[in-house]
Amino acid sequence: MSFALFCTDDAIGQIRGYSSSGRITDDPLETFGGAGVVEIPGLQKLLHYICENDFEHQVAANFSIVASAIHEAATRYLNWQLYAHCA
Repeated sequence: MSFALFCTDDAIGQIRGYSSSGRITDDPLETFGGAGVVEIPGLQKLLHYICENDFEHQVAANFSIVASAIHEAATRYLNWQLYAHCA
């Protein structure tokens, strides 16, 4: 699966965010809605980045491996500041 977050940074007038990929596990989860358990390589490194850069932790996610395409589109064509998380 892939996930991304985009937000506005009003102080600098820029859209910025982060993206990465993970794996949906088979762990049982007793809840409602679209919740699931995801394994993200290097999660502590990503959480450190999120906290240090004042990002929210809620993301948009899908079942495809498209994080690199998201990064390319956001940075090359939209000129957004996007962190591509790699473990």
